[in-house]
Amino acid sequence: MAEVGQADRVPVGDAGLLDDLGFGLPGGTPDHASAAGHYLKSAELGNSYAMFSLGRQYLEGSGVGLDYQDAYFWLGIARKYGAVLAPSNILVIIDYDKSLAVAHLTPGQLAALDT
Repeated sequence: MAEVGQADRVPVGDAGLLDDLGFGLPGGTPDHASAAGHYLKSAELGNSYAMFSLGRQYLEGSGVGLDYQDAYFWLGIARKYGAVLAPSNILVIIDYDKSLAVAHLTPGQLAALDT
């Protein structure tokens, strides 16, 4: 398989969405772990929707281990680049999700993540 390139960031993120919704496997079974892998690749390429989706997965422990630090990190990056996200209320949703992660982090963890 070819290396994922910058031009592939949206299709890779879309593959994650399809896996999340159950369209990636026969029988329509959601594969959240596969979705997380696609979201990670796409997020690393700069896809802000994938950053948001990955943050949500860490916040919920869906397809990945429950990890509030990773949730806070990815949601923060999505917030930073959120101007390109749709719908327009996505920033409110990101801020709310980040507040859920913050409730489980120590001041030291937050300081490390915010540097």
